[in-house]
Amino acid sequence: MKIAKVCNKWDLPFTAEIKDEGNKNVHQRSYLHYVKEHIPFVAAKCLATEWLLGTAKRFLEEFYSKDRPYSVREYMAGAGIQTLIIQKTFTVSRHVVADISEECVANFEGVEWDYPVLARIQDARKALLNINTSDMKFLDFPNSSILTVTKKWKTGFDGLFNTFPRLVVWTDTSISYPITIHGEKYSDIFGKKLSSQEDYMRAYKEWIYSEYGYHICAAAVRGKNAVYFCAIPFISDMEIKRFPLETSSEGFYFIGEDS
Repeated sequence: MKIAKVCNKWDLPFTAEIKDEGNKNVHQRSYLHYVKEHIPFVAAKCLATEWLLGTAKRFLEEFYSKDRPYSVREYMAGAGIQTLIIQKTFTVSRHVVADISEECVANFEGVEWDYPVLARIQDARKALLNINTSDMKFLDFPNSSILTVTKKWKTGFDGLFNTFPRLVVWTDTSISYPITIHGEKYSDIFGKKLSSQEDYMRAYKEWIYSEYGYHICAAAVRGKNAVYFCAIPFISDMEIKRFPLETSSEGFYFIGEDS
C-alpha cells in the first residue's frame, strides 16, 4: 500500500492498487492513473486547495461560529485528496463523496477519515440533477470553462446554488489555452471584452453574482492549466493566488519514493 504526504502535513493511504491504465481511452482512466502519471500537477492542486479552503474558512468564520459543522457533497471525489483537505480544514457533520470510477470509490475503503465518509459510484452529471441540500458542494471538473457551465452542464451547475449552500467550489481549465482562442465566446457570455486570464476571472466573479447572488472569494491558479474557484453567499473581494508547478513539490509525494 502506498502512502502519500499531502501538503507536507497529512498522510493519505492509497488502499486501491495504483496501476497503469495507458491501454484505456483517456476519458476512461481513473483519477488514480492521473495521480500516478502527473504528480507535479497533483502537488500544485493540493497546495492550491489548502489555500483556497483556508481562505473560504476565514470568510465563513466571520458569519458562523468557528467550530460550526458542515455537511459536504463531492461530485467528483477522485482518489480522496480533496476529501482529506476538506476534513483537515472544516468540522464535518456528513460527508458524501462520489466518482464514476469503481477504483476511485474503492480507494476510500480502509482510510481512517477524521469524519465518516459515504462513498458512491455515481455519474456527476446525473447526480447533479437530484436536489442536494449540503452546506458545501465540490465539483472538480476534469475540463471546464464558462462555456461548459452555461451549456452542457448548465442544469447541474445551477443546482449547486439553488439550495443556498454555504460554499461552492469548482474547477475551471480555460487557462489551458490563450485567451485569444475562446476569448470572443467568453466575452459574449460575460458582456465585456477580455484581454487576459485575470480579466476572465474577474468577469466570472461578476457573472456568478448576477446569476446566483454568490461571491467568488478566492481563485487558486494551478500552474498554467486550472483555476479553482470558491463562492460564498456573502459580499467579499476575490483573492487570487498562483501555485506554479516548479515550487509545489511538497504539496504531494509518495512517502519513501523519489519525486
